[in-house]
Amino acid sequence: MRFHRGIHLPEPDLWLDPWDAKPRAFVSHAHADHFARHESALCSDVTALLLRKRFRIAENRLEPVSFHVPVIHNGFRLRLLPAGHIAGSAMLHITRISDNASLLYTGDFKTRRSRTAEAVNFLTADTLILETTFGLPGYEFPNPMEVDAEVLRFIDDQPMTASSARMRFILRFVEAVGLRSAEIAGVGQGVAVTNILRDVDRQLLAERRLAQSGDGDRALRAGFATRVEQAMGTPDSTGSLAARLAAFDQALVEGAGRPESQARLQGILNTAGALASGLASASAEIQTARSTADRQIAAEVGKLNSTLARLQEMNGELRSFSSSGRDVSAFLDERQRLIDDISTIIPLREIPRDLNQIALFTKGGAMLLEGSAAVFGFSPTNTVTPEMTQALGGLSGITINGEAYDTAGSASPILGGTLGGLFALRDELAVTAQGKLDATARDLVERFAAAGLDPTL
Repeated sequence: MRFHRGIHLPEPDLWLDPWDAKPRAFVSHAHADHFARHESALCSDVTALLLRKRFRIAENRLEPVSFHVPVIHNGFRLRLLPAGHIAGSAMLHITRISDNASLLYTGDFKTRRSRTAEAVNFLTADTLILETTFGLPGYEFPNPMEVDAEVLRFIDDQPMTASSARMRFILRFVEAVGLRSAEIAGVGQGVAVTNILRDVDRQLLAERRLAQSGDGDRALRAGFATRVEQAMGTPDSTGSLAARLAAFDQALVEGAGRPESQARLQGILNTAGALASGLASASAEIQTARSTADRQIAAEVGKLNSTLARLQEMNGELRSFSSSGRDVSAFLDERQRLIDDISTIIPLREIPRDLNQIALFTKGGAMLLEGSAAVFGFSPTNTVTPEMTQALGGLSGITINGEAYDTAGSASPILGGTLGGLFALRDELAVTAQGKLDATARDLVERFAAAGLDPTL
């Protein structure tokens, strides 16, 4: 570790809030004194949005990461944690994968609750780097509630202008959530959270997640059907396969009527070429859809694995926090968001366990999380060709903890979400569509290969 107008970690080759532009840096929050125009900036989702809006940073120079979601970089596991300073402010927890040595860099942080920022959330680490702008004992600040009261009185005292009207709107919002100036002025009291009660209808939540999975599956299937329709065209559209076949048939009829006419023979040749081109184009589109589905399966499997690993970690954190009586509301909210994310990929059932822990199973009964997280396996294929199938070994299926599972049929544990939909697209829907094209082409070949036809035409 070294400091030169910012902290540099040589092993992961990562800068922490450097003052000058760097090839890759972590930006803890969107204040100007913590930001430079880096080639690649790792930051929270909210910070990325603020940097785009405030500093006009191009989207391709930002690496937004959600809180608590691990990112692997040069042999290190990086995780952003809420810092509580401003909206989107983040601390960076770094773990060296080879020996689990860890470091926590805070940036600017605040431990008390904020009305605009996410609640701070710490993780233990071997090394701690603190941002201490006002950490010296000589700094003393007034009570936060007294500052709130002064702000509210300032707004009340302003003459009615467009700006003050906007401020009064903010004041009305503040009053609506219980921060009335009459309650806090001069007495140092405001809103205090004494207890959080979570009322979750598990049956309704489970049904909503199953509906979410079904929507993902149906959207993929409908999207592919639209793509095939666009590739083949509707019978009444110019340039469709049906229209090209009709044009070819008409050219044959006309050519048969006057076989000595070079113009009519050329018409047969032209329409035959257009038909062959249309068949080839539609076939290429279908194979592109299969290749795209194969890549998307790999992406979905990667997301499943990283999210399940994070949920396993959260089980441990919730067990520790719950047993010590600490507030776990933020953890529970984040966990529900993560489960919602993967419930689109694969239908699942959530089973509660002691100390706010959970187990997860697919709707088909495969274990996703029970103590340890399941690991999904899939090998993407660079190029998918028409003859490649899963049955012949040309395309990868799915494994869970090393065990192969069906990707279709009633025995498959993944049916009903986007993962099952992508396998259906790659292995069933696209294969069926390609088969229909092949049947059409084969029929034409066989007709023109029939005995007795003049091959010179």
